Amino acid sequence: MGNEKGSGGEMPDDRKSQIARDCFKRGTEAMIKQNWGYSCEMFRNAINLVPGNLLYRQSLRGVQEKQYNNNGTGASMANMRLMGTKTSLKKSMMQKDWKTIMTTAEDGLAVNPWDASLNADLGYALKELGFPDIATFCYERAVKGDPNNRDYLRILGLLYEDKEKFDEAIGCFTKLTQIDKLDGEARSKVMSLTSKKAIKTGGYENAPDSRSTGANRGKDVVDGPGMSVEADLERAVRKEPNNKDSYLKLADYQIRDGKLEKASQTLRKGLEVSGGDDKIREMLEDVNLDLQRKELGLAKEEAVQDPTDAAAKRKYVELKADLLQKEIEIFTSRMERYPQNMALKFDLGIRLMQDKRPKEAIPLFQKSRGDARRKVESLLNLGKCFIADRQFVLARRQFETALPESKPDDNLDVYLELNYYAGRVCEELKDKDAAIGYYQTVLEYDYGYKDNQQRLNELEGGGDQDEDEDEEDEEENNETKGKKKS
Repeated sequence: MGNEKGSGGEMPDDRKSQIARDCFKRGTEAMIKQNWGYSCEMFRNAINLVPGNLLYRQSLRGVQEKQYNNNGTGASMANMRLMGTKTSLKKSMMQKDWKTIMTTAEDGLAVNPWDASLNADLGYALKELGFPDIATFCYERAVKGDPNNRDYLRILGLLYEDKEKFDEAIGCFTKLTQIDKLDGEARSKVMSLTSKKAIKTGGYENAPDSRSTGANRGKDVVDGPGMSVEADLERAVRKEPNNKDSYLKLADYQIRDGKLEKASQTLRKGLEVSGGDDKIREMLEDVNLDLQRKELGLAKEEAVQDPTDAAAKRKYVELKADLLQKEIEIFTSRMERYPQNMALKFDLGIRLMQDKRPKEAIPLFQKSRGDARRKVESLLNLGKCFIADRQFVLARRQFETALPESKPDDNLDVYLELNYYAGRVCEELKDKDAAIGYYQTVLEYDYGYKDNQQRLNELEGGGDQDEDEDEEDEEENNETKGKKKS
């Protein structure tokens, strides 16, 4: 009996499951009676005992919503009440303490079950703990609460992909391309997922060759009309070689199928036939940029695999520089065609900063900050441009304008960067107290951020040292004066 599983205080799994089922039963009975508080308590007990049960988690969230009359915001003053919870979650996330995150996030969701960041944090922890189904459920709720959050959409898309829910995954990455039209990674993912879906639904996974698929596996199939979408589109091009729409349709299919090289060739022909149609030109530019990014990615892998390979490193650096110049050229040309497109101004500004041309980027960020979706990041980058131009007063003004609108729960990276660079600027302006305040804010969320801790220590220690030195100087002066008088 002493060797029985669960001895020494640990409850056996079968016993946990039995108690969890009893708790769930009581919670369901309380739910029928609309006793929401007791129902929440019982469902939460069931979850604590068996964290991998999706039904328990779904039931708890449903009753929590009922408890707050489906108001979408949870308890009164929920945001204020959750500040401490979210700070704790940030620290646990840095420590990768997934079980603590799971418990803390559930405590927060008891206050506001609709909170997007809490649902996302819980989903991330459950994913790391090996519960992908519940993680997917949590991220679905996170995306519902914050539908334009790129991190949530990306992770949810990957979870869908793992479950082979290709339509849902494609929907997530398509939304990412709509939020950021220059997100080449998301666009490539849509193509890859579309191809995977075609392979799965067409029964191509185990086919020994292209003629042995689906219902025709093992038969000699002639590639005639209706047998291949791409072949049909190619026939349409041959039939109407001067119809630009035929080229567009074929290229669009090839892009979605991940055949970027073929799509580039098709679009070049279409551009020639159309006499320089802007839509075709832009599709061709996007495809060629994706091809360059793909080549750059391969070069980076080679350079990382062998850090001593100088040629591989040189190739990566050259390709990276070439891609940057091509992006600047294309974005500049498009901005002339679409002068009101704030996204283009912002993206071109970022590339100009990467090319060490901050003065040219400044007017672009000054305009893109008029777009509410990019205001905070535009102000951040505008401030960094002013730093590069050594206009520290102007830089500080940008950071301090952005900070009230930046929330660590929305985008922690931007929030940390704003505080860090505000501290750097205040150092330059000799405003020691303000710099310390900004560095302390960074320290609160990320202890190891850049050289933030070192700068803070130097400011806090340096001040005391200066005061000590001043006192010593004053004592020496007084002793000297005394000697002179004597």
